[in-house]
Amino acid sequence: MYPLSHRFEVDLYHESDFVLHLNPRYDEGSGYVVHNTYQNNVWGKEETKSQTPFPRGQLFALQILVTLSSYKISAHGKPFSEYKQCMPFSDVDRVYVKGMVELNLVAFQYLAPHHAAPPGSFTVPYKSIIRGGVQPGKLFIIQGVILDNRMEIFLRHKTGIAFYYSPRFEENMVVCNSYEDGMWGEQEQSELVLFKRGEPMQVDVHTHDFINPSVFLVK
Repeated sequence: MYPLSHRFEVDLYHESDFVLHLNPRYDEGSGYVVHNTYQNNVWGKEETKSQTPFPRGQLFALQILVTLSSYKISAHGKPFSEYKQCMPFSDVDRVYVKGMVELNLVAFQYLAPHHAAPPGSFTVPYKSIIRGGVQPGKLFIIQGVILDNRMEIFLRHKTGIAFYYSPRFEENMVVCNSYEDGMWGEQEQSELVLFKRGEPMQVDVHTHDFINPSVFLVK
């Protein structure tokens, strides 16, 4: 993104309709991001989120994960926002990028689960072997209800933990880490905003090589 950029936009659209309009703006303060839909020549209700994760004058990585009901937006591998679908994603046939930005890569990928256990109730702690190991491009989906003060997800190997993910209600945070050579790594924390105790939830863990083969993107 250019240092003097005031705004740019990414649109997923069909004919004259914008199924998803994503618009980082820098008109005030640390900036904000606008989410919207444009259908039948009418804009929908604008949704904004403050403090844009795309600093001017720096490289940026924007990922959009399409689910059955929403678009999950991430910046540099970290969740940023979620926008509910107002129009079917199946209508999208074009992508449009506009503004003072320079594009290095635009990529599309269909993320099909590699292996799915039959739906139903599972005994917790739950363990399963990952066929073929963890490779870039794999998607892991965990659905359920968090009943306790916290939940923990481990992606393990023989000698350590490649990825540790733990929503914690008592601390109002999500903790991410890894465990290698008998030592925990530098813990990453973020605000607990995606989960509510006692309500259905879904965690999507996508391993990708957009920046680094060891990056895990959680939605």
